[in-house]
Amino acid sequence: EVSPAALELLRCYLKRLDCREKAKKLLEAAFWVTGEEGLQKQTSRQLYGEILENSVTRLERFAACPFAHFAVYGLKLGEREVYQVRSADLGNIFHRALELFSGKLERSSWSWSDLPDETREEFLDEAVKEAVKDYGQGVFFDSARNKYMIERAKRILGRTVWAVCLQVRAGKFVPAGFEVSFQAAENLRTVNISLGETERMRLKGRIDRIDLCCEEDRVYVKVVDYKSGSTSFDLASLYDGLQLQLVVYLNAAMEMEKRLYPDKEIVPAGIFYCRLQDPLVEADSELTPAEIDHMLLKKMRPDGLVNLDPDVISRLDGRLEKTSLVIPVGVKKDGTCTAASSVAPLWQIEELSRFVSGKLEEFGRQILDGQIQAKPCRKRQETACDYCAFSHLCGFDPAVPGASYREQTRMSREEIWKEIEKEEQRREP
Repeated sequence: EVSPAALELLRCYLKRLDCREKAKKLLEAAFWVTGEEGLQKQTSRQLYGEILENSVTRLERFAACPFAHFAVYGLKLGEREVYQVRSADLGNIFHRALELFSGKLERSSWSWSDLPDETREEFLDEAVKEAVKDYGQGVFFDSARNKYMIERAKRILGRTVWAVCLQVRAGKFVPAGFEVSFQAAENLRTVNISLGETERMRLKGRIDRIDLCCEEDRVYVKVVDYKSGSTSFDLASLYDGLQLQLVVYLNAAMEMEKRLYPDKEIVPAGIFYCRLQDPLVEADSELTPAEIDHMLLKKMRPDGLVNLDPDVISRLDGRLEKTSLVIPVGVKKDGTCTAASSVAPLWQIEELSRFVSGKLEEFGRQILDGQIQAKPCRKRQETACDYCAFSHLCGFDPAVPGASYREQTRMSREEIWKEIEKEEQRREP
């Protein structure tokens, strides 16, 4: 139904020569419909090349909104650089300091299992100082506020490293690599993906941490990704392509370990987000130091997905009795895992691995096919536009005909696992 105002504009456009041009523009705006046009394939290939250099983070951004990916990685747009400390800068310092800390520990006579508190604090203090020394042209030293950020980083990292040491002591896994680049490993099948006869996608990135449990005939692999925000493992987000990172890193880590141990079985143990934080403990009564430590470890427990195999769980946490403080697993009296546990049998983890590989291929082809539409995803009240620096460029408005959010999956975990299984069956020749 056409509104009276629109009809009046139409009359102006038809009858009044003096305002025809203005009325034309208003009419075009009033009846504008968002289109589905993208780049021509030839243009897309000129922009990205036949070998699409990408990262998992970029693909996750494409899943969140193709236009945002195009703006950043196609047009190479960026926000104006401002001389200040941002959240991303603090995250970079966290990662760099942890890498430096692990290097100092590796060169010492100590290990994660027996590192004294005083030595841990000494190594960490040195690592943070080295990380901020030349960062951002000395931005961390130009104001009292930024200097405070250094102390805040030390406090958060100090609590994180303390927790990691206790988590390592609880099981048989040992941190074996920090900031491990899988780009340096040539011809890894999991990160070199065929998109056609001549097109390929090559992923680059670094795995924050790889933990191993090496035995006579098996090598168990655990991947940890550090997050300075509130990110938690969400199977629905993974299904939608928004959390591919952990599974891709696990696939790459397992392939690299298979090259190192060709005669051993490589077993996926788990994938985890480790949140960098210094949580507070609230209590109605006075607590002992041991009780405080217990509550802190519970708050800092990594979140992710664990191999359901009891042998794997016992190697991840040899002290597990009821609810683990180091993995997202709880056990009942009969020894089975509780409903709240984030676990999956080996065959499901392998299906998940293949599903994610299929997602990578799918997204790579869509990018090279020229998909750049503003199609932001939405999960309840959160949207991909909330923190997007380019939301004013795309023209997306859900009130405009043809423009709508892509609603994220709202299926239960059981339903998602079934859909993943169906997807695997469809991919089978």
